[in-house]
Order: sequence, then C-alpha cells, then structure tokens
Amino acid sequence: MFFTFLPVFLGVIGEEEFEALFSGYRGRMLAVACSVLHDRQEAEDAVQTAFLAVYRQRARLCFSSDEQKKIYLCKCAKSAALNLLRKREEAVSLPDGELSDAPEGDAAEVFEERARYGDLVAAVRALPPAYRDALTLRYLYDMKVSDVALSLSLPLNTVKSHLKRGRELLRRALEKEGSR
Repeated sequence: MFFTFLPVFLGVIGEEEFEALFSGYRGRMLAVACSVLHDRQEAEDAVQTAFLAVYRQRARLCFSSDEQKKIYLCKCAKSAALNLLRKREEAVSLPDGELSDAPEGDAAEVFEERARYGDLVAAVRALPPAYRDALTLRYLYDMKVSDVALSLSLPLNTVKSHLKRGRELLRRALEKEGSR
C-alpha cells in the first residue's frame, strides 16, 4: 500500500513538465502550506522551498497518475511548511493567565508539569536532526509512518529506524535529566 503513494523513480520529468507541475499545483500546495502555517507569506516561502526540492529531484521523478502528482506535491508542501513552523515555534511558553487561573493548591503541580514539559522539549531539540524530524512528524503532527517517510523522502525502514533510535535517545536523555 505504501508504494502506491510514491512517485515512480523510473523516468525523467523534463523542464516543460516541471513548469506544468508548478503552474498546475502551486495553488493547491499553497492551500496546504497555509493550513499549516496560517500565514500566506510563510506559506509562499514553504511552497518555493518544496518546489526547489522537487526541482532538484526532477531527473528521477516520473508519476504514473495525476493523483500521485497531487499527493506527492502536497506532501512536499506540508513538509516544507512543518519545517518552517518548527523554526517559528522555537520558544515554548505558557498562555497568559494559565497560572493565575489555577487554584492555589494546583500551582505546584502546574509548575512541575511545566518543568517536565520543558525537559521534554529540550531533549527533543537536542536530538540529531534526522531523529528529531521523524519523531516530530510522527508524534507531534500525528502522521502515519508511511507519510513521514514520504515527507522526509526516506525509505520506510529508515524512518522506522530513526523513530526507534530517536525514542531510545529521548528516553536516555529524560532519564539522565531525571537523575539530576
């Protein structure tokens, strides 16, 4: 089933077909990026980044259907948008008033939960990019493993390995943090 969503890497997409891809799917890709970023300017940047990645791969791409083109290009746009979103969300903070609305007895619990969350965010950010990206797409954005593989342009088994190793590194980091 996974392979039905992948472009067939047997043929060659020429310059003219690439230009047709750009003009035919730019609007749809922009809509996908806007749905992730909620900012048209950043969404346009994400679409340009996605098309640049597709352009670099154009010599190896050949689609067997228009549906494959659409799925592949939209996944590329979503991946580029998620990368921009991750860069934009560098600071994690509590919403205004969250602590003041909590009952007095719960303040210690809120601070403790916030500290654990901060430790988790720091541990994820400290992971090597390959593991961090796979874990973020899989668990934060709730993507299927096959979709993560498609978004990252990696083989399915490589993504599974990145997820397993990333979870192990994350577990070790959190255990180490807990012993301090």
